Amino acid sequence: MALAPVYQFQELPEGLELVAPFGRFRVHSGIAVGRCCEVYEGEDCLQGECVAVKVFRRHQQYQGALQRELFFLKSLAATGAPLVRHIGELQWRGRDILVQELLGPTLRDVLLSYDHQPCSPWLVTTLTTHLLRGLQHLHDKGVVHGDLKPPNILWDADLATFKLIDFGVSFTTSEELTHAVQSKGYQAPECVVWSKAVAEDNLKSAEKPGTAADVWSAGCIVAECMINRQLFPAGSQCEDVPGDLHSAITSVKTNFPPKYLEECYKFLLRCIQLCPEDRKGVRQLLEDPWLQRCPRPSFHDLLHLPTCVVRFMALTDPHPYPPLAYEMENMVVSLCGRQGAVQGHHLEPSLGHLYVCFHSARKAEAALDQLSGENSSDAESVSRRRSSYIKRAGRGVSCT
Repeated sequence: MALAPVYQFQELPEGLELVAPFGRFRVHSGIAVGRCCEVYEGEDCLQGECVAVKVFRRHQQYQGALQRELFFLKSLAATGAPLVRHIGELQWRGRDILVQELLGPTLRDVLLSYDHQPCSPWLVTTLTTHLLRGLQHLHDKGVVHGDLKPPNILWDADLATFKLIDFGVSFTTSEELTHAVQSKGYQAPECVVWSKAVAEDNLKSAEKPGTAADVWSAGCIVAECMINRQLFPAGSQCEDVPGDLHSAITSVKTNFPPKYLEECYKFLLRCIQLCPEDRKGVRQLLEDPWLQRCPRPSFHDLLHLPTCVVRFMALTDPHPYPPLAYEMENMVVSLCGRQGAVQGHHLEPSLGHLYVCFHSARKAEAALDQLSGENSSDAESVSRRRSSYIKRAGRGVSCT
């Protein structure tokens, strides 16, 4: 699934209202387009929440992708797997439509936000852990995702986790596989052979891929986060995996601590092996020493990966027991409550930081916009009160 200009969206008109037994939804602008479907941003007219409206093209050849998507979304929902939440399905003028929770940004969007620079250690480690946990749920049920790539990994701001989407080519380890799997650039060697056999209608000449194919893709994605470019671009050869990995890791040696890079290299070698049997399973990978590190998120991470929590930095003068700190805390929490229900809050007096947790990331974003707006009366109120606090605390300076 890739971003596309608006004029490429043809399946649903903007403003269309879709009525189904499970709700009424209004279609807004298109956000992604793929070979078999288009995805639009929509709105739940009853709940007021944003949703994703996924419409499949009216071609019989895409029915298999639709049925697989529905089957796996429903069968895996009860496992607690970090997958996109399915709301319901309906038809409109012969088109099959799936309504799902709206997630974002995609991992592809996040990588682009780094402007060709390596991602932070926190993002790489966090993404890897979340990705492997998602695969663990699938593989424990005998399910192979079959199309792992950055556009199919989305950030859930409310839960602060990455989730997997797009199960149109997924399959079980016990079924008879007849379709091609994985995308170029993330395609395991055995999947290259398999997809060629499918194209030539000669399935007996290739061995069916298994869960190890997902591990290869996951390794390629993690490496891409490290170097912010594809490890094996489409059409390239991957005959010398250790050499290719070493060259990639060496290219970013000034961006990461040496020990971090050393452990990352060993981890990637456990994922990216030409022979599927030589790759480790996701349970073993989750126990890798490299993933036991706990790096802190950078400012860039917090800026591009929204959550339900708003952090007010240096709200008060750092002090173990600052005068008026709790007065400031109560005032800001009260102002935040105007934007939505506050679920909780925490003040760190020694740092002067205040953390406010909202019911949803959208409420948190609205509160942040309101309290940081130049023309906001709430922002002026916070500024005046903080200025007054600083003067009363003896610092004798104003706050801008």
